[in-house]
Parts: sequence; structure tokens; C-alpha cells
Amino acid sequence: MERYIVFMSGKVFEILRFEKLDSTMDKAFELAKSGCGEWTVVVAEEQSMGRGRRGRKWVSPRGGLWFSIVLKPKFNPIFLPLVGIATSLSCAEAIEEKFGLKTKVKWPNDVYIDSSKVGGVLVEALYRSGKVEFAIVGVGLNTNVHPQVKGLDAKATSLSRLLGREIDNEELLEYILDKLREYYLMIPDQRENIIRRYLKRMMFKDEMVKISINGKWIYGKLLGIDDLGRIVIRDEEGYVKHLNVGEVERVRRS
Repeated sequence: MERYIVFMSGKVFEILRFEKLDSTMDKAFELAKSGCGEWTVVVAEEQSMGRGRRGRKWVSPRGGLWFSIVLKPKFNPIFLPLVGIATSLSCAEAIEEKFGLKTKVKWPNDVYIDSSKVGGVLVEALYRSGKVEFAIVGVGLNTNVHPQVKGLDAKATSLSRLLGREIDNEELLEYILDKLREYYLMIPDQRENIIRRYLKRMMFKDEMVKISINGKWIYGKLLGIDDLGRIVIRDEEGYVKHLNVGEVERVRRS
């Protein structure tokens, strides 16, 4: 393990880098329970049991950027979903600003370039007495991952493939962390700034979509997200619904 300190924008980030872990999220949970500081970041060159939303396996071979962040939010727990929103936005903006690749975000926390997924975010938290004791933000980005890697999502791509060269994972990590901290501080009182920027990149906005919830589909026009990070649609009967779970797909016209 390699441990080092990064100082950015007046904040200290402690970064722990491992050759291989089962999961950076599991390691971050372990460290958080042991009392590590906020903004401790666990990075792995490779994960053997990386996970995505809904318990899905996240293929995490060597070359990608796989990391988890320990946060200790003091704001109302109802705003916790905005941490994932802010993180995916930070990743999307960092990629576009550093590499000139046009990025989009798919609700809730996926990062896309054109129709191909390049990364995703997962947030898990430990609650005690109705408050968040700590939250772990897991991030997986296909940076230098070969798109033919076994088990990789068929819709996925990698930054190195799109750019025709390898990129510096450490440099991108620090860029993302700096952005995320800025947005994280906005959540209590300035979250409208996060939402406005997220909406500019939101896939399928103002289009007809279907959202899968517990095996059932809800159809409607995607209006955006609200200040709790929930997706907002107008259903086929004209009712506006705010949903905090579900898989979103565009409705393809025949």
C-alpha cells in the first residue's frame, strides 16, 4: 500500500493506493468504522469484487480508475442522493475539461460519452440515530481499460480508446476530487447550482422515457431532477411524479 497526502483548495486529501482489493468501497467502510478522516480516498489498481448499483458486479481490471471516498456529511440525510449526483457531475465535467470529450450523465449516477458508458458512481451510508455517520462514494471509470475485457458492459467504452492514448489516472483523480469538494460544500445551501449543471448534461431530458421499478414500467416525459436528486417525469395521464429509484430508458418511436 502507498499512502500520500494531496493538498488542494485548502483541503487535505489522504490517498491510500493499493495494488489489488476485493472492493475499494469495502476497504473504505472498514477505514471509516475505524475512525479515519473525511476525504480519505481508497484507490485500487484492480478490484476483484467491484460492485455497481443493485448489486451488479463492476468489472474493474488493471488500467481503470477505481476509488472510494469517505465522507461525513453534516447536512440533512434527505440530501444524501445529491452526493451521487454531484460526483457523477464532477467526473463528467473533469473528463470534458481535461480531454475535450463531450460527456453526459444518465440518472442517477452514470457517465456517458455519446451512447457509451465510461463510468458510474455508487453511494452507500451508515446511519446511526437517524443521522449519517459516514457515507462511502465509490467511483469506477474506464480510463485505460481495453473495451474487449471479458465481462465489460457491451455498451461501455474507455477514455484511452476514444483518445487513442493512455491517460494519467492520478492526475484525473485529483481533478475530480477538487471539483467534487466544491460541489459537496454546495449541497446544504446552494444545491440549485449542482442541479442546474447536472440538467445541462442529463441524458433523455425532455424526451419520452420508461422507468423500471420493481419489474413494472412507468412511461412519461423526463422533466429533470428535483432538489433531492429524484428524477421527475410527467406520466401519460399528465401527473408529475418524483421517483428516487428505477432504471431509465428512452422510449424508441416505431
